[in-house]
Amino acid sequence: MPIYNLNLRKQMVGKAGNIRKGIKEPVLNKKTNKPEINPKTGEIVTRPAEVDYFVFKIDGADPELEEQVKQLYDKPKKITAFLAASDKARTWDYWFEAYNFNQLLARSDGITVTYLFDTVTRQKIIDKGRIVEVPTKETPVSELLGNLGVGDVLGYYDGMVVARNQDGEPIFFDAHGRLNVILRDLRRQLTWTLHTGGLYGDVPHITEMVDIIQDLSTAMKIPAVMIPFTLTRYEVQRNYTDKNKQKRHRKGWDIRMEVLPEFFSGVLEVYRNSPLMLAATNPTTPTPPPADYIESDSAPYISEDLPEWDNDIGVMEGEPPIQQNGEPPSELRPYQPEALKTKINDYADYHIKNQTKVNEKAGQILASSLNTIFGNETDRYVFTAWIFGEGSTKSLKGSQIQALLDWLEVARFGHMPAESAIVEAKMALTHINKLHGQQEFL
Repeated sequence: MPIYNLNLRKQMVGKAGNIRKGIKEPVLNKKTNKPEINPKTGEIVTRPAEVDYFVFKIDGADPELEEQVKQLYDKPKKITAFLAASDKARTWDYWFEAYNFNQLLARSDGITVTYLFDTVTRQKIIDKGRIVEVPTKETPVSELLGNLGVGDVLGYYDGMVVARNQDGEPIFFDAHGRLNVILRDLRRQLTWTLHTGGLYGDVPHITEMVDIIQDLSTAMKIPAVMIPFTLTRYEVQRNYTDKNKQKRHRKGWDIRMEVLPEFFSGVLEVYRNSPLMLAATNPTTPTPPPADYIESDSAPYISEDLPEWDNDIGVMEGEPPIQQNGEPPSELRPYQPEALKTKINDYADYHIKNQTKVNEKAGQILASSLNTIFGNETDRYVFTAWIFGEGSTKSLKGSQIQALLDWLEVARFGHMPAESAIVEAKMALTHINKLHGQQEFL
């Protein structure tokens, strides 16, 4: 018998290595002007230095691949690529994270802290969203926890100090993202992970562009992995505070992601110069940070040896396996109607358990999305009543609304529901109508 859910846990294509926005440079001693040495390891202490080109690092030893990369990507400022997977969650992963040089200290989804390490006591305090241990003495982390104990959840808030560095300065969360891509010009089916960050730069921009590629894929019925795009470095101005608390500026280089205009040369005329095409090939510059937003004076280097966390797609912690007509599904998607109903209710229970905060406009976004699928309010009422017992979105609880939005993969007005969700919704409506017909017949 095949292993259930193995298709969720399988790797994408072979992993080749990582692409970064910077290099490591040695930290110089202020008195001797020589590199600092870590007394414990004897190694040179380094810090991140952003550069205006992409930096490639291959996993393991592969002389042939190294030579290919050297020939094709010698300090490139622009590369052409494809998404490594059609599913957004498998190709684009982003979190609030906090680092001290190359060590991950904390991770959050913006609602709760999902991982937390105490640098003073060397304890893992939070894992998978729950407190697993409390600090053995007073530390910045113990101040964060307050009266919380093992099994409790620590909420996230802006400006949260998760630790202090060796100079006693606070360490905060910042947005970090990892985009899995396949390089077009390399012509090898290998996955590269692009590491980037920035709450007001790369992370929201790449999120928007991956959404646009998903929308193109749905509209044109073309797999998202077949839509080519470019990644280009461009100069920006960054604000930061130095150690004397003075506001300063420095040059930086963000990433612009654009679908290749040539992609549209062979598609149907109906898509040419459409809003979707224009958004894909002429993305807007990310919204600049507010005037009072100040970066740290040293961006953290993202380690290649991060602690593992549950990154399986469609599997939330504590969820029971989804059954289709009493048996494990032969394929993950689309879900059969009764399995879908179970899945969405499990999502709702998950949000109740984790006290998820729901956007005040979530109900309106949900109603709009379901109307897009069904084309009328009547079928929408029938569907939500079958799932939760309440027809109107105004009568649904916040956890139920969020569960439906999770399933639809919708986060804002105008966002097209996931193709698999559209199929499942229509299958469910057919199933519901048959049930009603049977009841009337009886």
